[in-house]
Amino acid sequence: MFADEQEDLDMLTINDNAALLIIDAQMGLDDPGLGRRNNPMAEANMARLLARWRELGRPIFHIQHMSTEPDSPLRPELPGNAIKAIVAPNDGEPVIQKRVNSAFIGTDLEERLRQAGIATLVLVGLTTDHCVSSTARMAGDLGFQTAVIADATAAHEVRSYDGRRYSAETVHALALANLHDEFAAILTTAQALERDRTMPIRIRRAEPAEAEKLSEIARLSKAHWGYSEAQIEEWRESFLTVSAEYIQKHSVWVAAEGDVIAFAALEQDDGGAALEHLWVLPAYIGQGIGRRLFLHVARQAAEFTFTTDPHADGFYRKLGAIKIGEVASIYQGRSLSVFRYQARS
Repeated sequence: MFADEQEDLDMLTINDNAALLIIDAQMGLDDPGLGRRNNPMAEANMARLLARWRELGRPIFHIQHMSTEPDSPLRPELPGNAIKAIVAPNDGEPVIQKRVNSAFIGTDLEERLRQAGIATLVLVGLTTDHCVSSTARMAGDLGFQTAVIADATAAHEVRSYDGRRYSAETVHALALANLHDEFAAILTTAQALERDRTMPIRIRRAEPAEAEKLSEIARLSKAHWGYSEAQIEEWRESFLTVSAEYIQKHSVWVAAEGDVIAFAALEQDDGGAALEHLWVLPAYIGQGIGRRLFLHVARQAAEFTFTTDPHADGFYRKLGAIKIGEVASIYQGRSLSVFRYQARS
């Protein structure tokens, strides 16, 4: 690795679109037959990072090893194949199943990451010298900015080819040393959280008294994309106004940094769910706020549809939504894109 490449790793920041990969955190790796393990706090640190990613609506991928080895405790039919409860996936969080060490081989992980525009990966899990290392090496070779969290990974002691035994601490340390300066930044959990460049945004339910503020956000956000004052005024009552009654009737969430800076609304009935609003104040566009709101909605309804201006097609495709058609807008005199989002498992 050249010096400027290492500087890039040293400067690695964890942004709103960084993906957390939890690798092989499975019950079978507690098998005493594997030998003594280091870092008993690894799972607790994995859980700390997982909670942070969930709080912020960031991308999460659970990696599960489906061993074909006859004596492996990770064979699919055995209890040891199960992901540990402390980091078990929630509904809608993808589980990537693999049969070899690297999470990229024989899976669609790279495709999913590219589609979502993800460039930064944060790796935790088991074990440091096997699947964590293999995945980190391949991630680096594929061009992803990669961080391995040292205290959220662990290794077992090993017996070498010459009969010498190496402690779990030594195996862990050398595996990380061989990744450092070449494939990944090696961080602690605390350092990873310090490098977090996500704005301290809180997502909560909207209050009826905020209706006027939400309507203002909708109009300012729409105007940001080049629409004239006359057009905004023409559309004010049709779809750029949110009433207190609407907030009481439907599921409306706001993103607040002290003041409300964005909002989203989901309408649900027997016919399904539809995302009817997703607006961000222009000063905050491009900072990941819309993505976090969208993924918050996705946790409330695993499948929903929505219409949008064609200029936003790329944004929604990166989030995994699929364009299913177009519809003529009776208000705007042109076609709008129709999308469907369905959580991938």
